[in-house]
Amino acid sequence: MKENGKITKITMSQGPGKNFSFLGIVTTEPDYKLSHLLNKGLGVSLSHSTDEIVNEPDNVNPSFSKFVTRDRKYALISNKSGQSLLLRKMSKIDFLFIESADSNTNISLTAELIRKINGITAVFILNSTDVRDKNTEILRHLTE
Repeated sequence: MKENGKITKITMSQGPGKNFSFLGIVTTEPDYKLSHLLNKGLGVSLSHSTDEIVNEPDNVNPSFSKFVTRDRKYALISNKSGQSLLLRKMSKIDFLFIESADSNTNISLTAELIRKINGITAVFILNSTDVRDKNTEILRHLTE
């Protein structure tokens, strides 16, 4: 062991990311059926994305399904993969619906439209600053 070794401290400048809102959806429907229901109810065209979200806690590689529109303005992401959760503090939420910042739509209006769809148990408007989960950074990149 070195004596009198100098330790250099480097401060990383990672400012707080831009706040964004997204929807938490509770339903018993599988992801492919929910994407179809959202397509009909919202007039969008979500399709399955081959680049699923992979999270690596405890050397386990759960993947979370993702459905996106061709223009990437909307995304539907599964919050559950087996026993794993993408947003751990949101254990009751089954799916996350994200609108990009340039979608020019009102999230409250989108939530109201989704609540009217048969098979949807609940829809919650969530804010990235309130969730306080490290994986919200994954969602943030989908909104940019």
